Amino acid sequence: MHRLRHAHATELINAGVSIEAVRRRLGHAGTETTQLYAPLDDKVADAEIRAARRRRDRVNGVSHRISWCSVHGSAKLGGGRSAWRR
Repeated sequence: MHRLRHAHATELINAGVSIEAVRRRLGHAGTETTQLYAPLDDKVADAEIRAARRRRDRVNGVSHRISWCSVHGSAKLGGGRSAWRR
């Protein structure tokens, strides 16, 4: 039963449900216990970090678009940088 509970908490967290909602669902007194049950998947964490950076950059008026050069097989960062990176 414990493994099922852990899997359910992890699935909810990775689906974007807040830690507070999961805490209530599991009946924990504090989020510290819930965080032990629900480790965040690396892909989800990376996606959240990228989204936060995009929000920050929109607020600050910065563009970091990445373009792909099929001739050179490399990526170019937008937003004023002109050097191709390999």
